[in-house]
Amino acid sequence: MWRRRAVSAAVASVVATLAGCSRGIGGQPDSVPVEVTNASDAVREYGLTVTTAGAEDPLLSMEESLEPGDRSTGEFEVAEPNATYTVRVTMGGEAWSESIDGSGLRAVDVEIEGPTTVTVVASAT
Repeated sequence: MWRRRAVSAAVASVVATLAGCSRGIGGQPDSVPVEVTNASDAVREYGLTVTTAGAEDPLLSMEESLEPGDRSTGEFEVAEPNATYTVRVTMGGEAWSESIDGSGLRAVDVEIEGPTTVTVVASAT
């Protein structure tokens, strides 16, 4: 009988913890990290800006040359909890733009896969 209670208590504790994570305990972070990874097999020069949708002044601006497998990081301050952000990446005369919902936003990952392929992934709770 005591084993069943101990297991039930442990399961209830884990479920409560996971439920809290899914609701975003702690609220919106003050800043959001951005990581750019060069997953291609050549050196890539890129430019990246993060703006609030409709704004001209960037919250983050990065410009760099990355060797294959290298990563670069930055972060931007959260403008407002429910803002929509625009991530714009330029590389070799090409441009990619992605709109991201800021609600629960925790991280933005940008992967350069080749001279004409860039993937932007937002992580949120």
